[in-house]
Amino acid sequence: TFQQELAKRLLDTHDNDLSQLVVVFPSLRARVFFQDAISTIVDKPIWQPSWSTIDELMEKGSGLVRGERIRLISELFKIYSAHHPYETFDRFYFWGDMLISDFDMIDKYLIDADKLLRNIEDIKEIEKDVSYLSERQQRILSFWSSIGPESTLTEQKEIFLKVWRSLPAIYKEYREQLLKLGIGYPGLIYRTTAERIQNGEDITLPNKRFVLAGFNALSKSEEILFGHLSKSQHGAEFYWDYDNYYVANKEHEAGDFIRNNLVKFPSTATLSHNNFIEHKKQFNTTACVSNIAQVKHIPEILKTIPEEELDKRTAIVLTDESLLIPLLHSLPESIKSVNVTMGYPI
Repeated sequence: TFQQELAKRLLDTHDNDLSQLVVVFPSLRARVFFQDAISTIVDKPIWQPSWSTIDELMEKGSGLVRGERIRLISELFKIYSAHHPYETFDRFYFWGDMLISDFDMIDKYLIDADKLLRNIEDIKEIEKDVSYLSERQQRILSFWSSIGPESTLTEQKEIFLKVWRSLPAIYKEYREQLLKLGIGYPGLIYRTTAERIQNGEDITLPNKRFVLAGFNALSKSEEILFGHLSKSQHGAEFYWDYDNYYVANKEHEAGDFIRNNLVKFPSTATLSHNNFIEHKKQFNTTACVSNIAQVKHIPEILKTIPEEELDKRTAIVLTDESLLIPLLHSLPESIKSVNVTMGYPI
C-alpha cells in the first residue's frame, strides 16, 4: 500500500531514525494507518517522527485556536442579529452552519470576499463585470436568473436579497470578532497562516524536516504553506498518493489536481503508482429500490467475506451520511467493532 511504501522509504533514507521528521497527513486517520504500516516493517524499537495533520499545522502557524462549531455559530448569530433582528437562533442554526462553510471556502482559497459577496442592486449589475471569476464560478451566476426583476419579487425573495447584500459586512465583522477572541473556523485559520507567510512574518513551526504525504486537491492557502516549508532551513519532502491510470491520461479529470501538484511540488521519490492496472479488481453490482434497501443488503454481502478478512481491509462506503445510523443497526452481531470515519450532524 501507499502507506507501507512510504514507511519503508522513510526508514531507508533516514537510517531508521525518524525522530527528526514531522510527517504531515491530510487527516488523523492517515496517521493511524501509517503507524500500523511502520509496525509491519520494523523489527526493533525506533523513535517515531512527530505527527501533524494539515489543520494542526495551520493552527500552529496562525496563533488561533479552532473554535467549537456551536460556539462559532453562536458568535455568527450575534453579528447576524445586528443586521437581521427578526431571525431566532433555532431557525438560524442550520443557515449559520452553511454560511460558515461558505466563509470557510472563501478563506481557504484566499478569495476577495468583498468582490464575491458584493452588494447586488439587480441581476444586471452582477453580469457587468465577471472577469475576476473562473468559468465554473460564472456558471453559478445562472442562479440569479431565477430571482427575477425586483419589481416582481415576493416577500421571501426580498428577504433573501436583503440578507445577501448584508453578507460583506457580516463577513468582515465576524472575522474581526473571531480574531479578537483568538478563535477561528478552519478557513480563517488557514488564511491567517497564509497571510502571515506572505507578509514575511515568522510562523511558529517545529525546527525539523517536514514530510507531506497523501494530499490531493490543495487550496491556495495550503499551496502557500507547502511552498514555505519547501524553502525552509530543513526543506520538505513530498509524496503523492495517486495512480498512473488517471494521472498519466491528461484527458482524465481525476488527475487534474495531482498533475498540478507534481509540477509545483515534485515527488521526492517515485513510489509505485500502477495499482489500478497491476492488481485485478472484481466489481459486483446489486439493484436496490432505495437507499435503505442498500443498507439492509450489506449484511448479506458481509456474509460472503471470510470472517478473518473482516478487518481494516474491509470498507463500507456510504453515499449519504444519513445512512450511518441505519447501517450500524443493520450490521451482523458477529461484527464486534467498527471504525466510523464520517460525522453525524447535530
